Amino acid sequence: MEVCESLAPIGVVRQTDGRSLETMARLWDAMIRAFETGQDDIACKLVAKWSILAGKFGMTPSDRQKIIVDATNKPDEDEERFFGRVVG
Repeated sequence: MEVCESLAPIGVVRQTDGRSLETMARLWDAMIRAFETGQDDIACKLVAKWSILAGKFGMTPSDRQKIIVDATNKPDEDEERFFGRVVG
């Protein structure tokens, strides 16, 4: 949810990104569990997959530099309903 609240107001995420964001959340959860249970090889593979998706949303420093957004972009009503009330 924090990701949506941060990225929706600047137009980086849209309602259609829900599946990708869900996948990122599931990868993050699985990665944490893998590290906690000592499955470092699996965790590292999950980190790599998560990083690919995160980069598409500008969530890594190098990828963030490549994203151009319109700071005046406001979410439409459908996005606001999907992502929740966005403060911005």
